[in-house]
Amino acid sequence: MFPDTMRNDRAYLIELRHYAPRQTRHHHPHAQVVIPLQGTMDLVIASRETRLAAGMVAVIAPGARHDFSGSARNRFLVFDLADPLLIECCLGEEAAPVRTLGNTASRYLALLAGELEQGGRRLCSRAAITTACELLAEPAAEASDDEIGPPSRLLRAERLLAEEGADGPNVAEIAASVGLSVSQLNRLYRARHGRSPKQAQIAERLARATRLLRETDHSVATIAHLLGYRNPSSFCSLFKEHLGMTPSDYRRTAAGAG
Repeated sequence: MFPDTMRNDRAYLIELRHYAPRQTRHHHPHAQVVIPLQGTMDLVIASRETRLAAGMVAVIAPGARHDFSGSARNRFLVFDLADPLLIECCLGEEAAPVRTLGNTASRYLALLAGELEQGGRRLCSRAAITTACELLAEPAAEASDDEIGPPSRLLRAERLLAEEGADGPNVAEIAASVGLSVSQLNRLYRARHGRSPKQAQIAERLARATRLLRETDHSVATIAHLLGYRNPSSFCSLFKEHLGMTPSDYRRTAAGAG
């Protein structure tokens, strides 16, 4: 049985949520469906780590412990599911916990998100959530290269932008690799995330930089190289511009706080 707080209205809760950019771990007796609308979420379920981005969905089983942290700017559509039939629908034997959304499900979820944005952040509707869960249970169709439109190309670009490595592609290379012009990629990405691909890439590299400064003894020059900067001074200038201190000052401050 689910606790009283999950009965009645909360049994069919649909909500817009923001998640803090810090790692959190918890579990709950109800299932939860998480759909990114803006930004990303680093999610760990059963020791499996995933970066949840637009075009994807995560279904968290009742009682499953999970770690999560949101990107700097994020917005998610979330279902709290207490109805056993809906839970079974979303977590069937062949359904992966994290998967790609089908086109029909994507359009319907966008409609729900639009209704929430206009009428408030929360909606309790058995009919709406039942329809959504049925659509989520349908597998995403495989598309040929000739059928891939801008949304699918944007999803591929988002995944490339999130990749780590010293030789990560720049925005022009990413645009070319997914068949978009730089201006198309900028327009589509900004419409969905509220910032440019370049800004997202900088934020990703700075997040990695702060983690390496806190958790390793690598020199600043080595960290700059790991992040793809040939000139450490360029990395230091960028770091100070965005965080208000040099990498060395950040490391000292982080060590003192620990």
